[in-house]
Amino acid sequence: MPSEIIKPSVAVAPTNTGRRPGRPTQRILTIDSIVERTLAIAGREGFAAVTMNRLARDMGVTPRALYNHVSNRQEIVDRVWVKVVEGITLPDLDPADWRNSFHVLWNSLRDQFRTFPRVLLVALDEQISPQGTSPLRLKLVEIALDFFQHWAIPRGRRCGP
Repeated sequence: MPSEIIKPSVAVAPTNTGRRPGRPTQRILTIDSIVERTLAIAGREGFAAVTMNRLARDMGVTPRALYNHVSNRQEIVDRVWVKVVEGITLPDLDPADWRNSFHVLWNSLRDQFRTFPRVLLVALDEQISPQGTSPLRLKLVEIALDFFQHWAIPRGRRCGP
């Protein structure tokens, strides 16, 4: 009888690729990848060159795909600025050798911003919202104030009128 014929079993390797069959393979879009691409564009051309359409085109997605991850362009600009500020490393300043300390500080900052020079013009191109501010942005001010306090007070210099 045909129903009694036993078919030999064929070992089939599982093909679990994590996607449904027939769907094209796409790059994974993340907030980090959006921020990185924005930083690259803004670093070369300034924030004025960053539009949602340009960003989507550069990333090979639709603008709607970007809006699935961020609410608007301002959020992207804020996230880029937070990334830039949090990436800054500040050297220690030595009040006893203040001239050299300032050279070390500004050379360090210049070297760090050399990768994305146009990003520093964010104040001219954009407005950072309160969500885009980072407590680390005050770090340079705190270091400078601490430096001046240790430099001026032991020498009897007045810091004000």
